[in-house]
Amino acid sequence: MDGLQFLYFSLGAGVIALVIFLCIALFHFIRILSDVADASDSVKETAEKVNETVAEVADKVVEVADQVSTYVVKPVSMVHFFMDKFKPFLDMVQKKGSNLSDDEEEDDEDEEEEAPKKSKKRRSFGKKRK
Repeated sequence: MDGLQFLYFSLGAGVIALVIFLCIALFHFIRILSDVADASDSVKETAEKVNETVAEVADKVVEVADQVSTYVVKPVSMVHFFMDKFKPFLDMVQKKGSNLSDDEEEDDEDEEEEAPKKSKKRRSFGKKRK
């Protein structure tokens, strides 16, 4: 065996080893890709479940908001409507009430002025005055 034949023999063995290495690498790469495909399917299913759950929660939130609107907002708006209609009457009653309280304060002041006059009268216990 001379040097040229040895060179051809070693180059052939190297190429065969390289091809075997590439085949093994390709096999592992295919297995990794199949695992990634399985994982992406799992992620896709999970995302669909999450989307369904979020849609259900959103529907329930809308339903509760409608109930809140029905049982809270509408009665409050009705009370606001009636308060707007009755406000002139309430203002009139409040003005009359304040006028009456002013009159009562004046009466109280008059009574306070009369109170010292009443205290000037003295009573004697044994003798009657004429």
